[in-house]
Amino acid sequence: MIPKRTPRVGAGAIFFLLGATYGVWLSRIPAVKAQFGLSEGTLGLVLLCFAIGSLLAFPLAGLLADRIGPHRLARLGGGLGSAALVGAGLAPTAEVLAVCLFFMGFAGGLTDIGMNGWGAAIEQQTGRSILSSLHAMFSIGAGAGAISGAIAAWAGAAPSVHFALFGLTGTPVLLFLASAPWAPPAGTETEGPRFALPRPELLLVGLLLFCVSLSEGAMADWGALLTVEVAGARQSEAALAFAVFSATMIAMRLCGDAVIERLGAVTVGRGSALAGAAGVLIAVTADSVPVAYLGFALMGVGYALIFPISIARAARDDRTGAGLAIASVSSFGYAGLLLGPPMIGFLAEATSLPVAFASLLILSLFTLAAASALRPPALRGPAFAP
Repeated sequence: MIPKRTPRVGAGAIFFLLGATYGVWLSRIPAVKAQFGLSEGTLGLVLLCFAIGSLLAFPLAGLLADRIGPHRLARLGGGLGSAALVGAGLAPTAEVLAVCLFFMGFAGGLTDIGMNGWGAAIEQQTGRSILSSLHAMFSIGAGAGAISGAIAAWAGAAPSVHFALFGLTGTPVLLFLASAPWAPPAGTETEGPRFALPRPELLLVGLLLFCVSLSEGAMADWGALLTVEVAGARQSEAALAFAVFSATMIAMRLCGDAVIERLGAVTVGRGSALAGAAGVLIAVTADSVPVAYLGFALMGVGYALIFPISIARAARDDRTGAGLAIASVSSFGYAGLLLGPPMIGFLAEATSLPVAFASLLILSLFTLAAASALRPPALRGPAFAP
């Protein structure tokens, strides 16, 4: 049964679509690597094209969100990203694959700014917190995409077939749901630069996004190995480390809207920082696998809500267009995701993995100290012009 199309359902469909697109792609990277006979170094360069495309999209995305509306931008980016994924499956050479990934990353950047702006605008329009549950839909979509990849690999389906099936079946349904009518109150279009560094107030918000995204990326890439080193986990046990982290993050985001409305953004930000710090401390000192899992679960709780709260704060800025504000702070988040895994690797090489992982405590303490930056200004009216 297809749910009723409402603005919230529409925004949720786009969050799910972007997560599923990423999950489908990431789950088939080993098959794509084997298909093209790529070395690790070459694969790294191909994947870098995706990251470059995402980062280059932000300046244009902020401008377009303020000019054409975040809902239209989100739908456009979601459709283009799915098309680029299908193209990646049909790529005849590694060079064409790299080009397709660049455009998939670029479309993902457009979708990211559009969907967060749409969610923030609905949030302001209704006076209810919804961004946390929308981000949960992204995580659920990523998991669903990854599961589809596991099934496709088990069935022996080539990536080209898998990507085409997703693009021709799942994507149209989600875009249909995302076409829900939405008419925000009339507002003025934002004039100004195409991109700008955040003002001091938003700079702190951007740094908070940088900290939580760096920590999340470090957990994703190094958590399983940490479980082996500190807790003596078997490979099968270590593989569950990220699953525990992701499950608690999804659960926290699903209930996060009610928590934010009850306690407020600043209190939730401080509590999140404390939970994240406690999780890191437990994970690096764990003497058993269950204790390590507890640390990762607390990290999931601690990292779950900072991103949606930060996006909501940026969208409510009273001096910058919502699209431009979201784009400028989101660039810090993407930078953190890119820098986190190699930073931990370099520190681990110089010291040890537990010591390197423990450096995430510093980021949690910064989040605790700077959480007051998450306090939204007085509601400034319509976030976007229709």
